[in-house]
Amino acid sequence: MEEYKKNPFDSYPLNTRRKFIKNASLGLMAMTIPEFPAIFDNTKLGIVVHSYGKRWHASHQSSDYPGFSDASDLLAHCHAIGAGGIQVGVDGWTEDFTKKIRDQRERLDMYLEGSIGMPKKETELVDFEKQVVLAKEAGIRILRTVSLGPRRYEALHSREAFLTFQKQAIHMLGKTEGILSKHKVKLAIENHKDWRAHELAQLMKGISSEWVGVTLDFGNSIALMEQPVHTLQLLAPYVFSTHVKDMAVRPYPEGFQLSEVPLGEGLIDLKKIVNTCKEHNPSITFNLE
Repeated sequence: MEEYKKNPFDSYPLNTRRKFIKNASLGLMAMTIPEFPAIFDNTKLGIVVHSYGKRWHASHQSSDYPGFSDASDLLAHCHAIGAGGIQVGVDGWTEDFTKKIRDQRERLDMYLEGSIGMPKKETELVDFEKQVVLAKEAGIRILRTVSLGPRRYEALHSREAFLTFQKQAIHMLGKTEGILSKHKVKLAIENHKDWRAHELAQLMKGISSEWVGVTLDFGNSIALMEQPVHTLQLLAPYVFSTHVKDMAVRPYPEGFQLSEVPLGEGLIDLKKIVNTCKEHNPSITFNLE
């Protein structure tokens, strides 16, 4: 098997494919599958809207699996299955809907986290602030976001392209921080296959704000050839929220295949990640994606 090429964006060396899969497999063998439900200490998991990709705004009708037209439908469904809360997009909310979802959340005694688009240019800041205000009125105190959107290795094809993205992302984060601190709402940037862990950690150190942190996705950074524990060590000090998942890998002629799998059946050390997140943030939420 040939070695992976070094990351074109910096000089940080990557594992070989053979070494990466070997280490990941050792993590899988070390898992104690029956333990995973207990690691949450009876804390109810939340649900990320992306868990229902086919039912969210679904055009087809199903008596067994009806579609969700909005966050209110999703909240009601997740309450019915015993979830503790949801994480859902806030774009397009009106004042009337905000009041409706706030009252529903309070009545069901569930938590509500938002998902918001990161402004790419300063003209988008006004709409961003409107969404932050409505989210706060609904009872949301944490808004998850992503910096780039698409996967880094699909959207950026040169060091220059990455540096341009990095510069703009840092600039816009500085602009949004003032809005967040003004309204006292936290923004949690996900490791969304765009930032590598050390880059996102540097971003957190640079902004140095109590209102800007991280949504730690348990498995995303594997696609950037990072071991989950490495990602955890660098990002846990900044974690506001999470995307809980388990992952599996297997060899493939052009690299490796990566897939989400049922909790406890993959290579993620769930217990270690959950406990470490709790150590750094006792009020952390765990959202199943």
